[in-house]
Amino acid sequence: MAISFSLPLVTVTVCLLSMSKRKATPTPSSSKQLNLYRKNYKGGGAKDAHLLVFRQMLEWASKSKIEEAETTSNRRVFYPGCHRHLTASLVFPDVTFMDYDSKVEPLYTEAAVKEYVDTNKIYAEDAHYRFICHNVDQTMERLLELGPFDLLISLSAGLLVQPCTPYVARHGYLLVNDSHSDARAAFVSGDWELKAYWDEETKSFSDLKLDQCFQVKKPKSTETVPISLVNRHRANQLGPSQGKCGGRHSAQPILQDAL
Repeated sequence: MAISFSLPLVTVTVCLLSMSKRKATPTPSSSKQLNLYRKNYKGGGAKDAHLLVFRQMLEWASKSKIEEAETTSNRRVFYPGCHRHLTASLVFPDVTFMDYDSKVEPLYTEAAVKEYVDTNKIYAEDAHYRFICHNVDQTMERLLELGPFDLLISLSAGLLVQPCTPYVARHGYLLVNDSHSDARAAFVSGDWELKAYWDEETKSFSDLKLDQCFQVKKPKSTETVPISLVNRHRANQLGPSQGKCGGRHSAQPILQDAL
């Protein structure tokens, strides 16, 4: 079933008060924090390419867990290094956002933003999200209380997987890109198993030819070998075709907790 999204209309109230115009009360469409979110993520909402990735991730994981008779819900999400990426809360009903930059916190606490999420979310449940200003390299008791999480998201925010893995549920998932080598670090850690990668051509996740993902080219050769702890910092051949997974700026592979 196709679901469309629309942003609420901007309304401006004009009243006569001593021959002057009263300033309109900010609506979800005119919120300063929402404008910052849209600026950072190419319009936000349905215009943000990540929304499709998140939706496909949810559908893929739900189908996979049904087939494997697993019980985690796929919906409790931990998103460290989130910046202002509110889009995740439009797809997942329970998101813990974390970033060490306190300047982004107002986005996650503003009432107009909550109204925007309630208007544009794709799920029927109430939206629950929270922001924690914290450095992921430091263990946090609150995360242990909120977890374990079904999904860990790490997108272009540094090497976050290793310190955040303890907060993920058994058989939970990791959605990660490799812009800071985080995907390859997770791949060779032994804690995660590659399950699928984002195929930009089909705009969906694929589990075809996983053995060709995360390949590195031998020096002065066209031959490739799997990424290992020794060679994971080298430039890599990007898998079955350009842009599949393992590339430094490639789209997101899915890995599953292997423990």
